[in-house]
Order: sequence, then C-alpha cells, then structure tokens
Amino acid sequence: MHTLPVRIAHNLDRVLEAKRRRRRELAALPSVEKIRLIETMRERNASIARNPLRAAKRPKA
Repeated sequence: MHTLPVRIAHNLDRVLEAKRRRRRELAALPSVEKIRLIETMRERNASIARNPLRAAKRPKA
C-alpha cells in the first residue's frame, strides 16, 4: 500500500480545518468589519478586471 493517499488525506484534513477556523473567525466579526472586507474584495476584483495584462492573457476564440 502506498503512503501517498494517507499524506494527501492528512493535508486535506489540515486544509479543511483551517477553512473551518477561518469561517468561525469571519462569523465572529462585527457586521461593519464584514462589509469593509467585502468592499475591499470588490475593489480588488475590479482592479484585476481592469488590468490590461489580464485581457492579453485570454486565449482568443
């Protein structure tokens, strides 16, 4: 039996636990802080969308 699946499962457990922990941390934040985070993410997303290099990397159909 190979040990790779066990290592992958162990890493997956760590990743999933980190995600659960982060979700709990975010849930505990005040609403004002959550809104600030959302606005920051929207600004970042818009900035990425406006980047001319992003459009240059898209494959042409």
